[in-house]
Amino acid sequence: LPGLLRRLATADLAIGSRYAFRGKTCGWSILREVESRAAAWLTRLVIGTLVRDPLSGCFAIRRAAFERLAPALHPRGWKLLLDILAAAPNLRVAEVPMTFRARCRGTTKMNWRVVLAWLQSLSELRRRMRSGRSLPNLAEGIP
Repeated sequence: LPGLLRRLATADLAIGSRYAFRGKTCGWSILREVESRAAAWLTRLVIGTLVRDPLSGCFAIRRAAFERLAPALHPRGWKLLLDILAAAPNLRVAEVPMTFRARCRGTTKMNWRVVLAWLQSLSELRRRMRSGRSLPNLAEGIP
């Protein structure tokens, strides 16, 4: 968390990234690693972002940026970051390396319903972006 907050000094959005330089996963099977990287790749392709870990659940955003973006956001489910990246592709983004460890307790929430919801979200975001309902210059004027 301190690394994310430090990066907000020069960025609008700081993302804890498994795939940034020195970021990593720990304790994952090869299959889990391949699935995660494939999902990140497809997400980058669909929404047109260079962010390496657009499915990260760990991020911090400057309040001014969020307040300006909030009216344009329509997140479905658990991936607010996807909506932010699609709505404002010109935000200054910093990826902060993090280590994502295998779950110690509990069970994963990943199942076919979650995958289907993610695919639907990607489709909806792509449609919104093509129709011009994303806000490509929204980052302009954020202090």
